[in-house]
Amino acid sequence: MYLLDFGTCLLLLEGGSQAVAGRLRGQRPSHIAISSMAKAQLLARARGGERVEARLETLRRFLEPVTTLPFDDRCAEEYGQILAVLTSQGEAMAPEDLVNAATARANDAVLITPGTARFSPVAGLRLDDWRESGEPAPQR
Repeated sequence: MYLLDFGTCLLLLEGGSQAVAGRLRGQRPSHIAISSMAKAQLLARARGGERVEARLETLRRFLEPVTTLPFDDRCAEEYGQILAVLTSQGEAMAPEDLVNAATARANDAVLITPGTARFSPVAGLRLDDWRESGEPAPQR
């Protein structure tokens, strides 16, 4: 299973990467998911600015074939383990990134992100960046 993070979803929604869109088209819909955190971030972004209803409708169509993985007890266990290790190493990570990493590990998913470097301190987390080298990361 592949877990798309917020940045990857932005690339897809904004047409910022043909490489990412091509890789996505090559997957079975049942193998694609997002975390409930990424969904919340996307909903917040859609509600910001102008044309809220149109943006929400675009997001609804985008999310329709995608599974949303909840932050459940397995994710909470992974989150706690990751945070404890990072804290002991003097590392910090944004809470939403921790949730995505925990969700990926709990569901044995590969986290698809244009920001693999910020997840590199997380042991046992499988990462991939579907952009072609040289493509810019989306603006958060």
